[in-house]
Amino acid sequence: MIMGHAQNRRLHEALELFQGLPERDMHSWNTMITGFIQNGKLNYAEKLFGEMREKNVITLTAMMMGYVQHGLSEEALKVFNKMLATDGLKPNTGTFVTAKGL
Repeated sequence: MIMGHAQNRRLHEALELFQGLPERDMHSWNTMITGFIQNGKLNYAEKLFGEMREKNVITLTAMMMGYVQHGLSEEALKVFNKMLATDGLKPNTGTFVTAKGL
C-alpha cells in the first residue's frame, strides 16, 4: 500500500502508513525513500536516509539517483564512496547506470 500511495503522489498517506508500521523493514524504508525521490522530495528522502540504521545497495543507489537528478553530483559521489567502503555492499547495474550520470 505504501508503494501504491507513493507512486500516485500521495506521499502524505504513504508516510502515515510507514510511520504506523509496528516494525519497518528494509523494503518499507527503501519504498519511502524512492517514493520521495521520484516525486522530487529529496529533502524528505534525506531525512529518512539519515534515520536508517542499516542501508543496502538499493537505499544507496536511490539516494545517488536523487542527488544526480537535483544536480548534486558531489553528494552522489559521497554516497557511492560510502557504498564502496561498506563491507558487504557491492554496486549493482542500477548503481553504475546512476553513477554514469555523474
